Amino acid sequence: MSMAKTPATKCEIQITITNSIRSGLLDQLERFARICFIDCWPMHDYNRDAFLASLEKSLAGKGRLCLALDGKVLGAYAWFELKFNKHEKMRYGEIKFFYVNPKCRERGIGTRVMDECLRFLRKKGAGYATLSVSQLNTGAMAFYRKMGFAPYSCEMYKKL
Repeated sequence: MSMAKTPATKCEIQITITNSIRSGLLDQLERFARICFIDCWPMHDYNRDAFLASLEKSLAGKGRLCLALDGKVLGAYAWFELKFNKHEKMRYGEIKFFYVNPKCRERGIGTRVMDECLRFLRKKGAGYATLSVSQLNTGAMAFYRKMGFAPYSCEMYKKL
């Protein structure tokens, strides 16, 4: 007797931009931020309270989160802000954090999140977007290049 297999249901990833976080996602968001920070910026000390305070202040102003959700699981997120460059007299977007859950990589989710961030920034009048990435994070650097970002400046660091 053979049993018919039920087709596996595939959760659809939902991409949303928000300036608030529901409580169940805050822990996931903070955990991903900590992993990203420690993996990509090992020379800096991670401070949970400082991260959460900065995020809260940003979201109360012009900061936004772009979330990729598979049900209640965070697949990827970007934290970005709309800013103004006084010298160029132009709005721009600063992508402060960008992270894709390792379980969700190579599925196009990061591309969808970045595309949505850039679309939002363009709609708000931004002329360009910036981000910082550690040279140690070669995977992220390749992704950002694929998304059209190019090196612009160099940040130097020395631990004292």
